[in-house]
Amino acid sequence: MKKKKDKYRAVLNIDGKNVKLGHFNTPEEAFMEYKRHKEALIIVIADKYKGKIPDKVYETMMNWKIDIND
Repeated sequence: MKKKKDKYRAVLNIDGKNVKLGHFNTPEEAFMEYKRHKEALIIVIADKYKGKIPDKVYETMMNWKIDIND
């Protein structure tokens, strides 16, 4: 998160490119948006490789939760 003009910006890096998710009033709001997008991205990747990765890895990815302390 980056603070800019009293707003917090949420950014997600996908394939080496920063994707701006928006500006938010609090760091918690910015984190929640980042969390939503990151967890969705993990699910997309897990589905892409289903059948090519071990079932345990797939299940772990499908249930992964991003924590603010990570």
